[in-house]
Amino acid sequence: MIKERLVRKPALFPTLYLLTGVLIVGIGIASVSLGEALESRTITYLLVAVLAFTTFGPILQRILQHSFDLAEPGIWFALFYFAHFGVRAIYDLIFGSPILGLGPGAKDLGLLNAALGISIIGLLAFWIGYHARFGKVIARALPVLPQRWNAPLALLIALLCLIFGWSLRIFFITQAGGLGAWLEANKYEILAQAEGTVYLGILANLAKVGLFIIVILARVRKRSIYWFLFIIFLMPELIYWFFSGSRAQFVFVLLGLLICFYMTSKRGHEVSMKFSKWAVVLAALLIILFPLLSVLRGGVTELQVALAHSSVFWKEPMKLLEIICERQHGLDSLGILIERVPKEEPFTMGSELLLILVAWIPRTLWPEKPIISPGKIFYEKFYPHIFHRGTAVAITLPGEFYWDLGFINVIIGMLLIGVVWQILFKYLVHPPGNLSNILVVSVMFPTFFVIVEQSIVSFLTMHLFQFLVLVLVVLALRGRAVKMEVH
Repeated sequence: MIKERLVRKPALFPTLYLLTGVLIVGIGIASVSLGEALESRTITYLLVAVLAFTTFGPILQRILQHSFDLAEPGIWFALFYFAHFGVRAIYDLIFGSPILGLGPGAKDLGLLNAALGISIIGLLAFWIGYHARFGKVIARALPVLPQRWNAPLALLIALLCLIFGWSLRIFFITQAGGLGAWLEANKYEILAQAEGTVYLGILANLAKVGLFIIVILARVRKRSIYWFLFIIFLMPELIYWFFSGSRAQFVFVLLGLLICFYMTSKRGHEVSMKFSKWAVVLAALLIILFPLLSVLRGGVTELQVALAHSSVFWKEPMKLLEIICERQHGLDSLGILIERVPKEEPFTMGSELLLILVAWIPRTLWPEKPIISPGKIFYEKFYPHIFHRGTAVAITLPGEFYWDLGFINVIIGMLLIGVVWQILFKYLVHPPGNLSNILVVSVMFPTFFVIVEQSIVSFLTMHLFQFLVLVLVVLALRGRAVKMEVH
C-alpha cells in the first residue's frame, strides 16, 4: 500500500513580505527624510492599511490553512502592536496628540507618518524573525520542563503559594493604612511613585500561581474538590484585581484562565476558533470596564459613584474610544524619538541595558539606586509633563531600538524579538500535554503582548524574574502521578 505524501503548501504571507518589503522600506525611509512631503492624512490612512495587512495577514493565513492556535504568542504580539501604532494613528487624527503637539484635524502629519512607516518596518522584521527556522532549532535544544506532576504535592504547593502570596498582598494593604485607605488611595500616583516593590509584587502573584495550579489539577483530575477550591480562591483573586488600580489585570486573570482551559483541552484549529470567541468577549469586557477601572484607580470607595462617573463614557462611544486610546501612545513615543534623536539627544548605543546589572539589587540595600524603569527615564527626557509626576510612559520596543541606534537598529532589534517569540512558541506553547508548560503560559500569557509597550530592560528583569520563579515552582511539582489526558 502506497502512502500518500502530504505536501505542505508554501507559506503565502512570508513570500508577500519579501515582495512588499522594498515598498515598505521605501515608505519608511521617505517618511523620515521627506516628512514635509508626506504629511497628508491620505498617507496616514495608507500607512495604517499597510500596517493592518502586516498584522492580520499572517493571522488570516493560519485561519485559511486551518493552523490557527489561540495561544500562539506572535499573533497576540502583532495585535497589541497594531493597537499601539495603527489604532493610535486613527486616534491622533480624530482627537489630536498633545504629545506631538497635534490638534484635532491637524494637517501637518509628517512626523506621525514617519513613525507609522518605521512601525511597519518593525512589525515586518518581527514576522520575518518569527518565521525563521533559527528559533525552532534553539527551542528544540532547551531542556524540557517537567511534563507530569505529583498530585498531592501539587495541591500542597498550590496552597502554600496562595498563603504566601496573599500574605504579601495583605502586607501591602496594611502598609497603605488598611483596607479603607487602600481603596481610597489615588493609585495613579502610588503606582507611579512606587520604588523597590516590583519583585515583591511578583512574589505576591504566587497567589495567582496557586490558583492556576488548582485549576489545572481540576481539569486533568476532574475531581470536585479541586473545582471547589478553585471557585473559593477565584473570587478573592478577581475582587483584588478589580480594586487594585490596574486597569487590565482583572481581565488578564480571566484571559489566563481561558488559555489554561484551551491548553488543557483537545487543541486544534476548530477548538482555537471556538475559544477565540471567548477571547473576543474578554476584549469587549476590557473595553466596557475600562472607564470604571480608571475611576477606581483614582480612589473611589463607593461603587455606585464609580458607576455613575463611568456611565458617561458608556453612553458616548467616542468618549469611550478616547479614554481607552489616550494612554496607548506608543506611536507618539516613536514620533518624539524620530524628531529629537540624534538631533537633540544622542543615541544611547544600548547603554540602558547596563541597568539590568543593578536592577536585581534591592532598593532597601541601595537607597541611591538609579531609576531602573526606561519608561520613567523616557518621560523625564522627552515628554511634555502632561501626566502625573513619576509616571512611566510606553517607550515601546521599536522606540527603544530607534533610541539605541536609529532606523537600522529597529530592523535588527525586531528581527531578534521575532526569533525570541518563535522560541517561546515552540518551547512553551506548541508541545501538547506538558502540565508545567500550561502553568507557565497561562500565568505569563500577558507577557506575550504587553512587552510591545515596554522595553528590553523590563523583559530581562521583571518578566524573566517571573519566569524563573515559575520554573522553581514547576520543578517542585514534578512527579509521575498526574499526566495530561484529553477526553
